[in-house]
Amino acid sequence: MKRHWEGWYQQRHGQKPFEWHVSWAMCRHLMLPCVLQLKQQQQQLRLQGSLLLDVGCGTSSIGVEMMDEGACEGVLLTDIWYVMRETFASCS
Repeated sequence: MKRHWEGWYQQRHGQKPFEWHVSWAMCRHLMLPCVLQLKQQQQQLRLQGSLLLDVGCGTSSIGVEMMDEGACEGVLLTDIWYVMRETFASCS
């Protein structure tokens, strides 16, 4: 399995982000209102910050786009393949 994913990512190295199902642009109108409502409830409870955890993010840009949109204050992107971890680590 690991060999499969390493080959897949190596073929796509340097290409634009890949979304398996939908892009942020396609699901934004459904997700953003819900996430912002949760943020508002969180603020009313005086909880600080919201963090998005994207497990197995691969080359997806949804987590970063959600943070840029104000849906969360931070994003933790994680993937099993070391190259993706190194790629996103350089973005922080």
